[in-house]
Amino acid sequence: MPNDKELNFPFVNRKMLDFESGATFSLLVNTVSAAAIATQLTINGITKDGTFKYLCDLDPVGGKQQFKFRLTDIPIFLSVIQSSTSSGQNNIWIEVKLQVNDDITLTLTQGYPNATESLSWPSQQPIDKISNIGFLQALQVATPAAGEEWTRTIPANEWCEIISVSCKLVTSATVANRRPTIKFSYGGSQFLQIPTPASITASQTSKIFCFRGAIGTDDQVGLIQTLPLPNDLILGPGGIIGSETTNLQANDEYQNIYILLRRFLI
Repeated sequence: MPNDKELNFPFVNRKMLDFESGATFSLLVNTVSAAAIATQLTINGITKDGTFKYLCDLDPVGGKQQFKFRLTDIPIFLSVIQSSTSSGQNNIWIEVKLQVNDDITLTLTQGYPNATESLSWPSQQPIDKISNIGFLQALQVATPAAGEEWTRTIPANEWCEIISVSCKLVTSATVANRRPTIKFSYGGSQFLQIPTPASITASQTSKIFCFRGAIGTDDQVGLIQTLPLPNDLILGPGGIIGSETTNLQANDEYQNIYILLRRFLI
């Protein structure tokens, strides 16, 4: 390398790599976010020519978005942080890549930024647990009409690890032995169905809890039934969680339906 002070920086720039003057440099930013999140990501950095700052305004509809920002040179440092006033911390996946002449040359950083922990390049802080295990969330499923089952479909751009499922079944005065199950299906095929240990009779309000490590129990005093849930139960886009109830009556109603899961945006 020539003995030129301009070329002896501890980083790479346009002149050091002998790029032609017409070469272009850009940041390609890909994001995936959950629905109902309107937030802003800030990208700060430095090139040989000075500092830069770019803002990514994420659509509240959610899903995938892509942003492209022009740079004067190869970035020396770069960081990504989420707006401190936004909602939905730790549930936006971001990937920042370097483009040269519209060709992707390097992934600079990727992960889940938030308002207190930024992603950075080239010196990345120790990866946070969220990036490894997903973000924990309790989702409430809409209460179905009387006499109807409930379902929840995993949306596009997500993988979900199911941790627990809970609901309440309020039965009518119609005499019948109802037998609820929690069912899981994927690709149009049902692959798992977990029944309650005992039937539920007329005019009862029974709480059903399905979770890891549970033993099938029927507490007739508290009207609580527990069901075991397999470990490492993961559903991708289009996977369905729901109920299937033998002898469900017209005026029976499922209420207070919650699914505790870890979400991975892809």
